Amino acid sequence: MESPFIKSLKELIEVYKNKRLTAFLFVFSIVYTLMVYFLFVFLLQNYLSYFSLGALIIKTKGVQSLSSLLPYLLASPLVTILSFISPSLFYVYFAFIAIKKNLGRKVSRKDREETTKKGIVFFILFYFTLAFISSLLSPLLLYNSMLYALLIFILFYITFFIPYALVIDDYTIFQSILKGFQIIKKKPLDPLLWALFISIVLSALFVIIDIASRFLWPGGIVVDRIVFNELLLFYINQMFIIPYGIILASHLYLSRYPMVRV
Repeated sequence: MESPFIKSLKELIEVYKNKRLTAFLFVFSIVYTLMVYFLFVFLLQNYLSYFSLGALIIKTKGVQSLSSLLPYLLASPLVTILSFISPSLFYVYFAFIAIKKNLGRKVSRKDREETTKKGIVFFILFYFTLAFISSLLSPLLLYNSMLYALLIFILFYITFFIPYALVIDDYTIFQSILKGFQIIKKKPLDPLLWALFISIVLSALFVIIDIASRFLWPGGIVVDRIVFNELLLFYINQMFIIPYGIILASHLYLSRYPMVRV
């Protein structure tokens, strides 16, 4: 049986075969990366984080005191808006459609696309809610960083499969929560395997980019080398890592069906 890691790579390559989509997203991702960087640096540096290793979406910085809660709440809607126009979600959308088509269900193309669009909306809102909850928990960092890390890990672990039930099986939010918990019981190691793999890939990319830039960075250039490294990694994350990571999680979710071949 083919590994979900290989299946996910093939799925992503299939989406990339759409040359017009790929060319559009190549340019769009550059514009998006620069827009996010300048917006956060000049306007919202204290409240938003434009980059986080392994983050699905742009995220808010942690609330470190009650005085920072109001600005955070005002900035949070911007995170949702920027997440909805994330270039990586175009790839993810088409990948979800392909995955659902390969399940062999007798659903029209129009209905499949409509349910996938709705699923993507809930998908983003679900992760935004998790980011919001994690930021509200962040004052714990001032008192007990280990407790904060443990709560964030539990939050990630128990909710891992829920958004994929929302998009792939078109469940309601309550059905998705129940299904997510059931799959965690059957496949307790899958979320850990996913997190370890994505972390290794991103860490390796970070090291490669940093080493390469030390040798290739031109002298006298205005842009700081470290800033450029972060922007490049953010761009690669949008174009490749996030779509692959979501498709991989989708196949881990689908692997609960022993007869599925996607």
